[in-house]
Amino acid sequence: MKKWLYLVLAMVLLAGAVAISGCGGGGGSQFLDMLKLIPDTSDTRYSVYISDHARIRELYNVNLPSLDTDGEVIVEYLTMLVGDYTALENDPTASRRLGGVSFVSGFGPRQYALESPIRRQNIGFGPLDVEVDILAGFSPMEYEAIKGDFDLTAIEDALSQYDESVSPDTDSYHGVTLYIWSYQVNEIFQNERFAPPVFDHLGRGTTLAVQEDYIFNIDTPELVKTMIDASQGREDSLADNPDFSLMAEALSEMGAYSCFLTDQVMYVNNRGLMELMAAMMVEPNESIEEVLQHLKDDIVTAAGGELLSVFRTFATGIGEDEEGPFMAIVFVYDSPEQASSNVEVFRQYIEEGVSLWSGRPWADRVDSFEIWADGRSLRAKLRGYITLAWMDIVYIRDTLLWCGE
Repeated sequence: MKKWLYLVLAMVLLAGAVAISGCGGGGGSQFLDMLKLIPDTSDTRYSVYISDHARIRELYNVNLPSLDTDGEVIVEYLTMLVGDYTALENDPTASRRLGGVSFVSGFGPRQYALESPIRRQNIGFGPLDVEVDILAGFSPMEYEAIKGDFDLTAIEDALSQYDESVSPDTDSYHGVTLYIWSYQVNEIFQNERFAPPVFDHLGRGTTLAVQEDYIFNIDTPELVKTMIDASQGREDSLADNPDFSLMAEALSEMGAYSCFLTDQVMYVNNRGLMELMAAMMVEPNESIEEVLQHLKDDIVTAAGGELLSVFRTFATGIGEDEEGPFMAIVFVYDSPEQASSNVEVFRQYIEEGVSLWSGRPWADRVDSFEIWADGRSLRAKLRGYITLAWMDIVYIRDTLLWCGE
C-alpha cells in the first residue's frame, strides 16, 4: 500500500479541480433550484459544489450579523459558518461545513476568504446576503451563482464610487443587468490581490449578472448570458439532466446542506485512467501491464473483494438529521435493478474494506450507517469520524468511490 501514498499525492495535484460542497432537509430542494442556474455542459458536469448557508446557520445557531456591521464581525461570521478548524474532536463536522465556495459569495477561494473584495461597502452585497451558493466547472471557467435578497440600488450606488479605471461597462440581457470588467489582468492591480470592487488575486475582473434573487458570476459576458438562458429556460440546465436532478433531489431528501456532484466516475476498466495512475507508480523493473494488474488487485482488495457495478454519476455531501451529523453518498445507475443489486456490495465496502491511502478499515471510522436503493439511485448515510472525509475521499479518490465490472 505504500505506493498508494505517492499515487494520492499525484492525484491531488492532477485532480485538484475536482471539488466538493447541499441543501438541508426541510428547506425544499435548494440544490435542484441552484442547478437550474447552470448550463448543462461537459465542463459543468465535471464538478458542482452547492452550499446552503441559510440551513447551516439554522442548524448550528450561527447568528447573521446586521448588514451594516464592521469587518471584524464579518470575519467572525465567516469563521463560524465554515466551522472551527481546531474543534475536530468535539464537533466532527466543524471544519467540513462548506466544500467548494464561489468567489462571488465573498468566501472563495477558501484560502483567500478573509481578503475577498466582495463586501457591501465595495460592491453593494457580500457574504451576509448569501442564502445558497453554487460553483460549477473548473478553473479558469467556473460558473458561480448565489441566491439571496439583493438590493439592486445599493449595488448601483456602490459601483458609482469608483473612477473610470475600475468602473464596469454595463449591458442588459433578457431583462438582467450585466456589470462587465475585463478578465485581462488590470495593470493597476497586477501587483495587488483582491482590489475592490471585484478584482481577484491576479488583478483580473469578471462579469456579474445582477437580479433581486440571484447574482451570476463568470469571466465573460458571453458565458454569463448562457447562465441567464439556462435560468430562463432557453437552454438546458443541470436541473434538466436526469442524473444530476436525481442526485440533487436525493441529497435534499437525505438532509444534506453541502454537497459535491460529478460525472467523473472512477472505474477500474477505464484503461486510460488506469494507465495514467499506473505511470505514476511504475518502477524500473516492472512493466506497465504488471503495474496495471497490481493496481487493479489493490483496489479490489481494498474494497473488500468485490467492486460496485459501474454507476453513471455520484455525489457526496454533509448533513444533519434527528440522529446527528452524517456523510451522504449517492450513486446513480442505469436502472433500479442495478441500484438494488449493489446495496450489499457497498455494505461490504464499509464492513470489510479499507482506505487505499491509509490502509485503515472504514469500519474504524464509521460508527453506524444506512444503505438503501431508491429508483436508479443507491444512497448511504455514514456516521462517525467519517464525516470529516466527505470531501477528502473525492480529492484522493479513495475506495468508497471506486467501481468496476
